[in-house]
This record gives sequence, structure tokens and C-alpha cells, in this order.
Amino acid sequence: HFYMGFLPGIKAFTAAVLGGIGNLKGAMLGGLLLGLIEALGTGYLGAATNGVFGSNYQDVFGLPLIWRMFANSAIMVVGYVLPAIIVNGLVAYAFAFYKFRGKRVLFVVAMATVFVPASAIIIPRYLTMNVLGLVGIPAVLIMTVFWAPGIFMFRNYFESIPASLVESARMDGAGDWSIFRRIILPLSKPMVGAAIVFQGIAALSEYLWQMLNLTDPGKQTLLVGLYASMYERFLRLQLQSGKVQDFGYSLAVAMVIMLPVLLIFAFSSRYFIGELTMGGVKE
Repeated sequence: HFYMGFLPGIKAFTAAVLGGIGNLKGAMLGGLLLGLIEALGTGYLGAATNGVFGSNYQDVFGLPLIWRMFANSAIMVVGYVLPAIIVNGLVAYAFAFYKFRGKRVLFVVAMATVFVPASAIIIPRYLTMNVLGLVGIPAVLIMTVFWAPGIFMFRNYFESIPASLVESARMDGAGDWSIFRRIILPLSKPMVGAAIVFQGIAALSEYLWQMLNLTDPGKQTLLVGLYASMYERFLRLQLQSGKVQDFGYSLAVAMVIMLPVLLIFAFSSRYFIGELTMGGVKE
């Protein structure tokens, strides 16, 4: 549905390029504007005749549980991102500042989990949660906090921090948790900001795992709830009028689903964009 909904934007992009604009940014802007008009209208290019502020966004924000979906998504992101940063950061801290036998082998094994698709283990994961009676509990969504790319990025960033800082803190009697919380994380704000963006987006876009666990409408996140409303709308339109697509509503749903992602980026971008312009720590 979403790919078909972006056809007006693709057409505008192609027309702009073939028309000799010569500016890729302008061509992309033209495609985005036409796609946005489609989302705001009431039908296929309905904004041209029915006004820009049509009924699609009103229908989306008029859903009975829309604000509950926003709240559930926010709680899920916070409950996923914070443990993920702590867990993956501590693992990366061990790889960066500890020396032990088999460290490289263990690191390679941890990185090899990247090649295991999530869909390959989702059924065993669901069966395990079902046996434990945890299906339907939102807290189950945060069980996948282990993130190999995050460990890799944290470890590489931690290795740029002078080891003498850690050694000095240990000589002063600080423990590993205190060093990690008071020294390493404050010096790693750019990496923490990037992790918030990447892992927040990963939490919001894990549709299949959320759909399997959150069957109660009151517990559904924005992604699951809006997808369900979209399919219900398509089914109702097909039964009533034989229409099988509603491009405007599809794109309105896509724009609303993007809002949490934009908020996450707006919140964390100042950490890893602003801090990257500052000088690094030197020995």
C-alpha cells in the first residue's frame, strides 16, 4: 500500500528531472510535495479539488485509541533504548578496557549475530514467551536489547578514550560501574546520541514482534494500531464500493508513523552533531 501511495511522488520526481531542473534537491522536493498533497487530500490527488486539509489526517487523529498508541510507543522506546544503551555499553566497555583470553574470538562471535535474521528466531522466541505466560505483556518487547552493531560502535568509540583515564579512576578506588557512568558515558555523548536514534528507530519499526505480542488494542503501539486501522479501512471500502486502495489515508498513516522518529532525531541530534564539532580527548 505504501509503495503504491508514493507513485505520485515518483512521477513528480521523474518529471522534474526530465524537465531539466538540473537540481536534484529541487526534484526531490517536488516529489515530496506531491506525495504530501496526496496524504492531505481525500483521495487520489484529492487535494487539488477538495482542499489541502482534507479528511485523511482527521480520520487518523480521530481514532479512539490514537493517543494511547502514542503513549505506548513512547513508553516502549524509553523502556527499550535505556536498557539497550546500558547493556551494550557495558559489553563494549569490557571489550575496550579489559584484557582477557579469547576476547577477540568472543567479539567475533558477538558480531556474527548480525547475520542471524530476526525472522529466523521470532517463532522460538514467541513460543518461549508463550510457555512463560508473558505474551501480551508490553515489557516483552524490550527483551531484544542485545544489539551487535551497537556493541561494535560503542567499543570503537570507547577505544578512542585514553585508557589512562580509566586506570587513574581505578587507582582512586572507583569501580567499573562508577567509571562507566561518570567518565565513559559523559565522554561518549555523540555515540549515545547516535545509539538513541538507531535503537529508537529499531524499536519503533519492529512490527512483526509487536504484532505477535500486542493483541490487546489498548496496549498496541502506533505502528501496530495504525496498520490495523488501515487494513480495516481498506476492507470496509472494498466491501462498500469495491475500492481496494486509499492512497491518501495510507500516506497520512505513514506521515503519522514518522512523527516519533522525527522526535527522536530532534531530541538526540544535538548530542552527536554538536559534540562532533568539539575537540577530542587527548593523552
